[in-house]
Amino acid sequence: MAPPLLSAMLAVAPHLVIQMNEHAMRVAVQGRDESMLRCIDAGLELEYRFEVETCRKRSLWFDSCGGVKEQITTLRYEPVSDVYIVWRDIIGDKEKPWATRFMSAEDGLAEASVSHPADYRFLADGDERLEAGDRRYARARASTRCKEERDQILDRVTEGLTFGLVKPDHFDSGWKEKKFQEGIDQYKRG
Repeated sequence: MAPPLLSAMLAVAPHLVIQMNEHAMRVAVQGRDESMLRCIDAGLELEYRFEVETCRKRSLWFDSCGGVKEQITTLRYEPVSDVYIVWRDIIGDKEKPWATRFMSAEDGLAEASVSHPADYRFLADGDERLEAGDRRYARARASTRCKEERDQILDRVTEGLTFGLVKPDHFDSGWKEKKFQEGIDQYKRG
């Protein structure tokens, strides 16, 4: 079980923020809810799932989008070494997942709640029209879940049978859009 460092942190309703610069974009979940803090306090693994894509508006037709790119980031407490480990895996990038260690839960949560920057060329899937132009926009979604022993399928069935009135204990931002002109130079590359 993790030290109760997080129970002292103020829980603020989480929300999605899309950050862009001239080369890449990243997605951040700002704020924390009680379920996220309870998950880490209980020594369980907290998973962030980031989904992003670039699109281009087309006249009189559906918008053209590159494929959705996913990144899975997990945060867990390692009791033997008394550290918090953040694992990142960008799906479809041909690179192996990598880990970063943090001495505090607060630092681990801050790192896990922000996606690794996604280069626009990677997001465009080879479509040059999605790499540049004034009709481009980004779509993003973020969700979290506590990876516990409980069966996640049961959560989805419960949510479906109640028409969404009963939701499992996790965060889902839904899809958000942002035009490229609105976000340039909001974060430093790194």
